Amino acid sequence: MNNGGYAEIAHTADLALKVWGNDFYALIKYAAKGMYNLMEVEYVETTKKEIDFTLPLSDRENILVDFLNELLYLCEEKEIYLSAFSSKISDDHIQISAGAHEIQKLRRQIKAVTYHALEIIETEKGFETILTFDV
Repeated sequence: MNNGGYAEIAHTADLALKVWGNDFYALIKYAAKGMYNLMEVEYVETTKKEIDFTLPLSDRENILVDFLNELLYLCEEKEIYLSAFSSKISDDHIQISAGAHEIQKLRRQIKAVTYHALEIIETEKGFETILTFDV
């Protein structure tokens, strides 16, 4: 059963993705996959280690942008691609764990994930949103 996906959509100046998932965590997982796809990331398949990071507990839009911007930082500054995400929620933060892979090639730079017209909509099938990336 497919629990989500993503598709690149046309944008005049930046890059944009439509992302959907049957729950919020599927949505952010597919947002990460879509962003990595836009960046045309090539990575070593074997996991070299696990990485943990925390995000402040906030509304869904802030969590999504914070999550993707953390992945951008790790990708571009540390040359790390993350996969196999898991999370734990506490009173004031979300603890994220993921498998880390060494990046071999990064073909397209993304400066940041933006809040431009960002709204996560809950539908009868789950959640969906449109993300805009500053290039």
